[in-house]
Amino acid sequence: MRIVDLLLQQKIPEAQSITTGQHVAAAAELMLAASTSALAVLQDDRLVGIFTSWDLIRCHTAFPSRKFDEIPVTHAMSTKPIVAAPDDSVAANIEIMLKARIGHLPVLQGSRVAHIVTLSEMVGPYLSELTAELRDLHGYLDDLQEARED
Repeated sequence: MRIVDLLLQQKIPEAQSITTGQHVAAAAELMLAASTSALAVLQDDRLVGIFTSWDLIRCHTAFPSRKFDEIPVTHAMSTKPIVAAPDDSVAANIEIMLKARIGHLPVLQGSRVAHIVTLSEMVGPYLSELTAELRDLHGYLDDLQEARED
């Protein structure tokens, strides 16, 4: 299964983004309004980071005496995000996300952040695909056993 197949199957919405000049309060408001747990952070329309709900929690802990509208999103975002392309394998990206201990993966179309997929959005369909393959293999083995007995 490719990421593009997942995007179509799951109807994952377009990525929401914020610019480097904005503050954490604006990011939190956008995340709430868009019902999303991650934002692409852009500078001159180029991905420079990702801001997630986890970054929001970490920001609260790292800057306990500052208001969110005083903290630049660049001070709280995760830099150097791992990214995927639409034709990439879901299985390979699940493995990458697990190894990197990340929950969100920006999907680039060219240099544009088209979507941000979560680990849970990928795991469910992938497990369904594996389950179907396993069912097919069991059927094949049953057919072989019957043929052998004949």
